[in-house]
Amino acid sequence: MKNLRLLILSMALCCAISTTTSAQSINFSDDFEAYVFPPDGGLLGGGWLVGANVWNDPNRASFAYNYFAFDAPNGNGAFTTTDSDGGNIVFNTFSDYNNGDHGNGLWIDARIFNQANIMTEDIDLCYRFTFDHQLSPNGTPDAAGDANIAELAAWIAVLDPVTFAQVYFDSFDTSTAASFTTSSIDVTIDPAWDGFIIQWGFLNYATGFAPTGVWYDNVSFAACPPEPPVADAIPTMGEWGLMCLSIMLLIFGVIAIRQRQIAY
Repeated sequence: MKNLRLLILSMALCCAISTTTSAQSINFSDDFEAYVFPPDGGLLGGGWLVGANVWNDPNRASFAYNYFAFDAPNGNGAFTTTDSDGGNIVFNTFSDYNNGDHGNGLWIDARIFNQANIMTEDIDLCYRFTFDHQLSPNGTPDAAGDANIAELAAWIAVLDPVTFAQVYFDSFDTSTAASFTTSSIDVTIDPAWDGFIIQWGFLNYATGFAPTGVWYDNVSFAACPPEPPVADAIPTMGEWGLMCLSIMLLIFGVIAIRQRQIAY
């Protein structure tokens, strides 16, 4: 009888601690405070990369050429630099103004991004790209009124690692916030993307040397936080709970039978 009681206690503990957890391979964050300011013209760091697709039109209908991927610079007029928001270091992204085709009627789709490989443990997970953003107060872009600005945005993309073909893309417009605003983009990792490359970052698409600066801060790319519990939800029992309950009922049944046999 003592052994049966110990077995019941063990099963109860098993049911209490049996939970399913999901691992994640990507957990990126950057507040830019570790970077050099004022900008020194060197490399930014933090794994940030830059490159550009160049188009003959603002609608990306006629491709001209591209150049990828290079470590992000800190200054020198191309792609990225550090800036200061009252002593707080921020990430300033803009077009590649060192590309002279700005003055030749071509459209420069400047990309600033970080990336990682999608692992098996990421499959079916929700990932969230979160960022604070505002238009740069130094030559503030006017995307609504300047015909030379096509798009200012944050984005997520997934690439085939063999062909580098883009199999997924989503973006968020960052062309309007006059003060820092927190925004995010979610993506659920498709099983077909196992081993693919996932990228998150910012784009500044313009021509004619239009001002395109957007400040970013407190950037993260990590698993989505768990959903809060639904109020007044009907409790349900998972697979482990059902197995534990069945075994415990079986044990109680055996105890009841033995006690009845002893009584007779």
